[in-house]
Amino acid sequence: MEITEIKTKLNLQTVLTNYNLTPDSNNRLCCPWHNDKTPSLQIYPKTNTWTCFSSNCNAGSGDQIDFIMKYEKITKREAILKAKELINPNYSMNTTKPVLEISRIAILTKYYQATLSALPRSKKAIEYGKSRNLETGKLGIGYSGADIGRSWNKNLHESGSEIGVLQKSGEGYRPKIKYCLMFAMKNREGKIVDVYGRSIMDKPNAKHFYLSGKQQGLYP
Repeated sequence: MEITEIKTKLNLQTVLTNYNLTPDSNNRLCCPWHNDKTPSLQIYPKTNTWTCFSSNCNAGSGDQIDFIMKYEKITKREAILKAKELINPNYSMNTTKPVLEISRIAILTKYYQATLSALPRSKKAIEYGKSRNLETGKLGIGYSGADIGRSWNKNLHESGSEIGVLQKSGEGYRPKIKYCLMFAMKNREGKIVDVYGRSIMDKPNAKHFYLSGKQQGLYP
């Protein structure tokens, strides 16, 4: 299947739906590539293209394949394979493993963006931040309550569970780190490779939370 054929068969809305992204009535989204408080990513359904108009972002413009490539931080070849999979869910490079796994960085970035959106809705988290002399809005601190990741799709749930930001509970998934201020740990390139949680409950033996495995990155 050629790239032109892929673009004809795969519309941008299908790509957005796959990532649980829903444009508003003006076809705008909060940009996933920077800390966007007001929607600055414009979607153009007729041409299946998008553009971020924020001066704080270098995502630029693109089409369906570009969106997949940037969102999952993968190569163009991998994005094309992912696009084929979205067109035909039965498409796979082989029968032993999925054609593409969502990268750790992509999942952690999505998770962190969700915690940033959640913080303003928690009065207790904001008050706790103030009690610790933390200007949460300026420092890029998020909050993980009990509903982070609840609306993600199956693929994101499974990947989030594998990484450790989510865990299966009954028929659904819930955040593994709860009721914590969340800090993004970044590598030298500024990409999120880990997260750290500080409980707002202030329990003596349950203050600090990390993902399992080797800790990575630094808080800028």
